[in-house]
Amino acid sequence: ECLGRLADALEQGDVQAALDEIHPDRRAEYATLFEANRTSLPDLAAALRNATLVFLSTDEGNYELTRMARCEARFDDAEGQADGQGQARQAFTINLVKVDEVWKVDVL
Repeated sequence: ECLGRLADALEQGDVQAALDEIHPDRRAEYATLFEANRTSLPDLAAALRNATLVFLSTDEGNYELTRMARCEARFDDAEGQADGQGQARQAFTINLVKVDEVWKVDVL
């Protein structure tokens, strides 16, 4: 599973292995983000482990749509807690696409 491999790599701090799970067109962008946020990678990994599939295309007539999936993940917002408002749950969407029959993260 793409998200599991990505989470493993992020937990280990292995940016190159994490980038292998990212769509080739997005790797440079995520390389910069991962390097700039190394201390947050374990938190992102934990959120990815709890991601839920919310959309998987079954459109057989449109090549692009047959290669799309969307997941949602949640993480605890430490800033909300620091503001005395309690720990807030934040959600984010993960878009996946198939590249050569292998799922890759397109947008995280």
